[in-house]
Amino acid sequence: MRRATSTYERKNNENRRRSWFNGPFFNMFSSEPPSPERRQSVEIKRPQSFIEERSRPKLYKFLSKATKRYVKTPIEIKNVPEQQQHHHQDDIPQTSLIKPDEDEADRIQLKNDLVKLAFEGEFLLPFDYQELENAKILDVGCGPGSWCIDLATRYPNIQVFGVDNVDMFPLQHTLPINCHLSVCDVLHGLSEFPDANFDVIHIRFMILSLTTAQYQKVISDCWRLLKPGGYIEILETDLIVYSAGPLTQKMNKEMIEIAISRGYDPREQANLLNHVTLEQETEKQR
Repeated sequence: MRRATSTYERKNNENRRRSWFNGPFFNMFSSEPPSPERRQSVEIKRPQSFIEERSRPKLYKFLSKATKRYVKTPIEIKNVPEQQQHHHQDDIPQTSLIKPDEDEADRIQLKNDLVKLAFEGEFLLPFDYQELENAKILDVGCGPGSWCIDLATRYPNIQVFGVDNVDMFPLQHTLPINCHLSVCDVLHGLSEFPDANFDVIHIRFMILSLTTAQYQKVISDCWRLLKPGGYIEILETDLIVYSAGPLTQKMNKEMIEIAISRGYDPREQANLLNHVTLEQETEKQR
C-alpha cells in the first residue's frame, strides 16, 4: 500500500545465516545468485519410508514449547557491553507462539529463501530501488536480518534499517555498511524513529507474533513513519495449506485452533489488512 503524497553472542553463527537453497538446482527456478553451501544439521527422511520412523510429537506439543519464557543465559551475553545487556534479557510475551531461538532463526532464513523462489526475487513494489538515491527502508520484525541484508547488499545507495524485539542478528562488522539492525519492541510505537522518515516499510510473516489489535497498532505506527508518497509492503499467510488431504486438513484445523486459543486469529488479521488497505486507498484519493 502507498501513503498519499498530500498530507549473544551466538553459537557458530556470527555471520549472516546461509541460504537453504544452493547450487544449480535453485538457479533452475530463480534468477538469484547461489548462496554459500549449507550443510544439513538434521536428518531428513522421506515420508512413507520403509525404514521404521521415529515417533513424532503432535503439533500442539511442538507449539506449546513456545509458551516458555525465553531468557538468554549469562554465558550467552558475557561479551555484550553492560549498557546493552537489558536488550538481551527481555522476556518474550507469554502469548507468543514463536520461540526466538536458533531454530526459529533458521526457519526465518528458510522462509526468506522460499519467498525468493516463489516470486523470483524479494522485492515486489512497483519501482526500482536503484532510483531511490539515499532512501531509507525499514523492516519491522526483521528476525536475523535476511531480507535487510539482501536488500542492502544489492542496493548500496540506500540505507536499510531492521528492528526486532530479540537479537538474532549477525555481528555488526559482518553486515553491509548500509544495513543497520537493532533491538526494538515494535509495540512501543517505534518511537526511536522520527515521523515521515522512511520511503518504504516492509512487514512479513508477523501473523503469529502479533494479535489483531497489536498488528493494527503497528500498521498505524508505520503509517506515521512513512514519508508522503512512500510505500508499506505487507506479506502474510492465513496459515491454511490448500488442496489438502485428510491429514493436512486435520493439521490446518489444529493449527487455527491453537492460534485462536493464544489470541491470534489469522482470518481476522487478513480482514484487518484488507480493511487497512482500502482505508489508505480512500485517504490517497482525497
